[in-house]
Amino acid sequence: MLSVVGRSVSQTGKQVGNLYANVSSAKMVSTLNFG
Repeated sequence: MLSVVGRSVSQTGKQVGNLYANVSSAKMVSTLNFG
């Protein structure tokens, strides 16, 4: 049971990390384009 919870938590963490990376890179690109 714990391993299932740990796996879902790590998956969520990965998704959050990817989302954050996408947002920050999008901010960088928009700064380069319009800054």
